[in-house]
Amino acid sequence: MTFILHTSGPVTIGVTTLGGITSINSALGSQVKEEATSGEVMARVTALMSQKPSMGFTTEDIKAALGACGPMGVSLATKSLVLYGSKLLSGGRLDTSGHVSLTAPLGVLVPQQLSCSHQGNATISYQAHPISADDTSDPWTLSTGASLPTPAPSLWTLFTATIGGVVIDQQTQVKIDFGLKVVTEGSSSNIRDQIATIRSIAPKISLTSSKQGSFLAYLGVQGAFSIVLRKRKQGGTFDTGSVTLSGSAYAFQETPFSASGQGAATIQLQANVTWDGTNDPITYVGA
Repeated sequence: MTFILHTSGPVTIGVTTLGGITSINSALGSQVKEEATSGEVMARVTALMSQKPSMGFTTEDIKAALGACGPMGVSLATKSLVLYGSKLLSGGRLDTSGHVSLTAPLGVLVPQQLSCSHQGNATISYQAHPISADDTSDPWTLSTGASLPTPAPSLWTLFTATIGGVVIDQQTQVKIDFGLKVVTEGSSSNIRDQIATIRSIAPKISLTSSKQGSFLAYLGVQGAFSIVLRKRKQGGTFDTGSVTLSGSAYAFQETPFSASGQGAATIQLQANVTWDGTNDPITYVGA
C-alpha cells in the first residue's frame, strides 16, 4: 500500500486563483440521531437526519480574494469554489501530479473576517455553504488527480484608517467582521438542503490605536469610514497599490484606556456599519 500525504494548496473562486493560503477546511455537518425508547437502554435505529456541509479557507492574498468575492459574498453558481490539496513528494517537496481538489458548484461563499496587526500581514477568512441540486447530488466533487493552478499572491498590511472624519493614528490592529449570516434550507425530510440565502448582514469594525486622545467622541459619532491596506514590495518595503474598504458607520470607544505591565497603552474603537437602504454597506476598491 502506497503511503500518500497532502497539504494545503491554492484556492480558486471562479477564474481567480488565490495564493497565500494559510488554512483550508471542510465539513459535512452530519446530524445523526439515535434514540432509545420503550425503556430500552440502547437505540435500535441510528439514522442520518441531515447534512449541512461547509468549506472554508484563510488567505493573505487580500486583493485577489476581495476582487473575486467582495464584502457581500457571491453565488457559487456564478463562481464555483475549488479547494486544492498539494501532494507531498517523499524525499522531496511537492509532487507534480496526484493533487486533490474539492469543488462546490452551488451555494453561497461569504467573507467572514479581515484582520491585520502592526507589521503583520493582513488575512481574510471565507466560509462557503454548498448545497445539493436535488438532494441526490453531492454538494461537492472530490478529485484525486487534479493539477494545481499557479497563483501570484501579494501581501498587504496596515496603512490608514478614518472614521467619522477622524484619522486614527498609530493603528496597532484592525478587524472587520463582515457579519453575513447564511441560512440553508430544504424540505420533505431530504437530507441535504437545496437553497442557500444570505438572511442578515451586520458588519462590525474594531480598531486599536496606541495614541491616546486620537478619538475623543465618547458618545460616538456617525460618519464615513475608510480602511486602507498597503502592498508589500518584493525585495523592498512597500509597493504601489492599495486595498480600500469604505462605507458609513456609528463609531464609539469600546476601551478608552488599557495597559498591561510595561506595554504601551491602547484605546479600542468599535464601529457598527450602517446602511442607507440602497447601497452595499461596505464597498471594496482595489488599486
